[in-house]
Amino acid sequence: MADKITKMNYNQRDEFKYDIYRDLSAVYGNQDQITQNKQYCQLAEHSIKRINDKIRLAKCLASKGYNKKLEDYDEALNDYNESLKQLKELLGNDNEDIALVYDNIANVYYRQGNRDEAIATYGKSLQIRGIIEENLTNATIKVANTFQQIAAIRCSDDRHEEAMIML
Repeated sequence: MADKITKMNYNQRDEFKYDIYRDLSAVYGNQDQITQNKQYCQLAEHSIKRINDKIRLAKCLASKGYNKKLEDYDEALNDYNESLKQLKELLGNDNEDIALVYDNIANVYYRQGNRDEAIATYGKSLQIRGIIEENLTNATIKVANTFQQIAAIRCSDDRHEEAMIML
C-alpha cells in the first residue's frame, strides 16, 4: 500500500487524503464526537481545495451541513442547500449524492418539527432513487431506508396506518 501511495502524484494524494479525512469525519459524526468530526472535515476540505475538485468540494459542504445539524439547523440547511445546488450543476438532477443530500435536508426538517416538509423532501430523494434504481439494483436498500424514515415520522404523528403502508 505504501508503494502505491508513493507513486501517486500530488493531486491523487490530495484526493486520497480527502477521502480518508471525510470518512473519518463521518465516523466521528456517527459517534456524536463533534470536535473530531469538525477537525477531519476541515482537513478534508483543505486537502481538496488545493486541486479544486468541485464535486468533492460540494460533498464537503454536505459534510459541513451534517456537522452543523448537530448544533444549528438553519446553518446546516444553508450548507446542504448550497451543496445540493453545486451537485446538481455538476452531476445533473438524478444522482445518488443528490438523493443523499435530500435525505439530510429532510432529517433537519424533521428535527425542526417540520414534518410535512421532511416528508416532501424524502419524496424527492425517493423520486431520484426510483430513477437510479432502474440502473442500480443496490439502490433498493437506500430506498427502503428512506421509506423507513417517512414511516417513523408518520408514527410520531400517530398516523400509524400511513406508517404501515410505508413499511
